[in-house]
Amino acid sequence: MKRQKVLFLLVTIFFCFANKLIAQTERGNYTLGGTAGFSRQTTTGGFSSSALNFNPIYGYFIYDRILLGAQMNLSFTGGGGGRRGGGLGLKAGPLMRYYFKNNLFVQGDYSVGFANRNIENDFYLRFGYAFFLNNFVSIEPYIYYGLQNLNARPGRRGFNYFNTAPMNQWNSDYGIYFSVQVYLESAFNIRFKNKKGILKPKEKGSQ
Repeated sequence: MKRQKVLFLLVTIFFCFANKLIAQTERGNYTLGGTAGFSRQTTTGGFSSSALNFNPIYGYFIYDRILLGAQMNLSFTGGGGGRRGGGLGLKAGPLMRYYFKNNLFVQGDYSVGFANRNIENDFYLRFGYAFFLNNFVSIEPYIYYGLQNLNARPGRRGFNYFNTAPMNQWNSDYGIYFSVQVYLESAFNIRFKNKKGILKPKEKGSQ
């Protein structure tokens, strides 16, 4: 009986927070946020490494529940296997995210930049949940899987530090992130929205 009460309470809390997402993801609104997370990478050569990542995000809702934006990624990678030491990375690129009505979302993104003095192109797919603390701020844990195309040059720190020829290879990347996101309403939506959160034209002669 006690477990049933706890389960009922959790389900109730879930739906209470889920109702807040509808207004925040309207067309014209935008979002600012940041992510910090830990990832694990495995290369085609069998080497592995760990990385600490920081990922600021900006997005604009071009349609209801469809977010188009940009991101930047700053990472520090620790050496492992055939790597010698760690290194810094800086990449940036576009993203697109779709929010479901139950607060779940799916995101695809692409970024390009340098990592450990080598050029990388990244393709990622992410699945997460927006847990709203209030009408504006949400905590968004998500899991992801990505592919990284590494273009390394001879003699540079990275996967080919001991190689004498350039190399181009694909690496897999997966992990868990925790993002803090702030959702802001556009001036247009604030002006034309009534108390129930439904958009309607402003009446003539009203102040």
